Amino acid sequence: MVGVLLLLGHSAGEYAAAYQLATREAGRFPESAQSTIYNWRFCTACLMGDPALALRLIEQALDAGYWYGEADLRQDSDLAALQGMPEF
Repeated sequence: MVGVLLLLGHSAGEYAAAYQLATREAGRFPESAQSTIYNWRFCTACLMGDPALALRLIEQALDAGYWYGEADLRQDSDLAALQGMPEF
């Protein structure tokens, strides 16, 4: 149900609500889903216009041991605001 709400919020442009929902409900998902939850969170943070938050979340995810392919991150249109940033 939460995933459906996130997708609806994302497609409706309600990024802040989707981010808050993903953050609030992250603990309800198993460890195996946490990489995806982080991805939802850093993508929605970027779409909310907060690239600094998106970068912090990517760093947290990497520190927690999750892995994201460089090509995937570079080609993700949700992360367009991060492209060209030295930190990214």
